[in-house]
Amino acid sequence: MSTILSRRSFVRTTAMGLAATAIAPSGRASATAVTNPVMILIFLRGGADGLSLMVPRTGIGRTTYYDQWRPVGSALHIPASTSGATNSGIALEPSNFDTHPAMAPLVTGATSAFALGHLAFVGGVAAAVESRSHFQQMDLIETGADGGTPEPTGYLARAVEALGLDQEPLAAVALNAQVPLSLRGTDVKGLAVDDFRSFGELASPFYSPDSGWMLPHRLHDLTGTTNNCPANPTCAVASLAEDAIEGVAGLGTITSPAGGGLKQTLLQMSEVIEAADMGELRVFTIDIGGWDTHTDQATVLSVLLDDLADALQAFHDDALSRGILDRVTVVCHSEFGRRCDANGTLGTDHGYGGTALVMDTHLLDSVVTTGYGGNQYFPGLATHPFYDGMLTVGQGDVIPKVLDLRQVVGEVLQRRLDLPATDLGGAGATVFPGFGFEATDPRVLGDP
Repeated sequence: MSTILSRRSFVRTTAMGLAATAIAPSGRASATAVTNPVMILIFLRGGADGLSLMVPRTGIGRTTYYDQWRPVGSALHIPASTSGATNSGIALEPSNFDTHPAMAPLVTGATSAFALGHLAFVGGVAAAVESRSHFQQMDLIETGADGGTPEPTGYLARAVEALGLDQEPLAAVALNAQVPLSLRGTDVKGLAVDDFRSFGELASPFYSPDSGWMLPHRLHDLTGTTNNCPANPTCAVASLAEDAIEGVAGLGTITSPAGGGLKQTLLQMSEVIEAADMGELRVFTIDIGGWDTHTDQATVLSVLLDDLADALQAFHDDALSRGILDRVTVVCHSEFGRRCDANGTLGTDHGYGGTALVMDTHLLDSVVTTGYGGNQYFPGLATHPFYDGMLTVGQGDVIPKVLDLRQVVGEVLQRRLDLPATDLGGAGATVFPGFGFEATDPRVLGDP
C-alpha cells in the first residue's frame, strides 16, 4: 500500500479535501463511481491496418468492396469466419464483422476480454483532418488539433492540468524512454519511466554502488531554497524528478519486470496500479512502432497483432485477478489506417480511417460501427454516404472518418477521469478546442 505523498501531492490532497464541500464545477459530470481511475493509451505508430482488425463478413461490404480490394487467394485476403478456410477471420459476434486470426488470444474463449464484454472494436476512427504524413498526423493527434495546424502543447498535458493534477509527478507517465508530445505542456512535462523497479537509479559502471542513494540527495541539494530554485528551470525539472523518485518509492517494492515488450510492460503496470491506491496515477502512454506495413503486410501484421492481443489479454487477466480492472480503461489507436487496396510490394499505403480498440468493464457495445450524423462503418446500404466517402477521400480506396478519435479519448477523460465536458469541446475547451464533443450521447463507454 502506498503511504508516501510528495510535497506537491500533500498540498494538492489537502486542498482537495478542503474543497470537497464545494459544488462541482459547471459542466462536470456527476462524481465518477470509479475510485482512482487510470487511462492507458497505446499508440500503434506507423499506421495500423484497420481493415484487418474489422473485416466485413457478408453483404455489400464484403462482396462489392473487400473481396475486390483483397481478392480471394491474395496475400492480404482474410477468409470469412463462415468459409471454413484455413486462417479465416474470427467472428466478432453478434456483429457482421470478423477480425484477424492473430487476435485469437483476445477474442476467443469464454474468459477472453471480448467474450466477457470488456473489449470494443471501434471502426472508422480517424483524426480531425486527413493527412498522409506520419509526422504531421501524429502532431495533430497528440496536440488535439481541430484543423491542420498543431496546438502548441499536448492534449494529455492540458487534460492533466484541467484535472488539477499538474503538480502530481506520477499523474502523467510515459512507459517508454522518452515523453511523447501528448504529455508535453507548459506546466505538465510528463514523466518517462521504462521500468518502475529501477527508476531513480544511476545504472552506469561509472557510478558507485550507492549512487541510487546519492541521486535523491543530490537533487535535494540542488532544489534547496538557498539555490533560489523556483527561478531556475533546471531546478524546476530537478524538483519534479525528486518528487517522482519519492512517489515511486512510495509504491513499495515492484517485482514484475518491464523488459521484453508490451506484455511485460503491461503486467508491471497492473502491479503498479494496484499499489497506487491514493490516486497518484491517472494517465499512462505507451508507444509501439513497426505498424507501417508497406511491404509484406500479411507476415508483419500477424506478428504484431499476435503480440498485441497476447499482451492485452495477459493484462486483462492479471488486472482482473488483482481486482483493479474496473479502474482501468485502455485505448489502442494509430495515427491513421491504411488504404484498402494492396500496393505492389504485398503491403498497403497510408490511409485515413482505422480501427481503435477500447478495453473497459462498462462498454456500450463490443463492436462500434456508428458515429454521428448518420456515419456508419461498412453499412448494408449500397447508397450510403460511407461508400460515397470512399470515392472522394484521398485516392479512392480510403476508409473515411466515421468517429473522431477525440470523441473516443474524450469519453474516457469525461466518463472515467471526470473531466468537465466543457474542457473537451467547444470554442473555450482546453483539451480539444473547437471540437464538437458529444457529452450526453456517447458511442463507446457506458456508466461505471
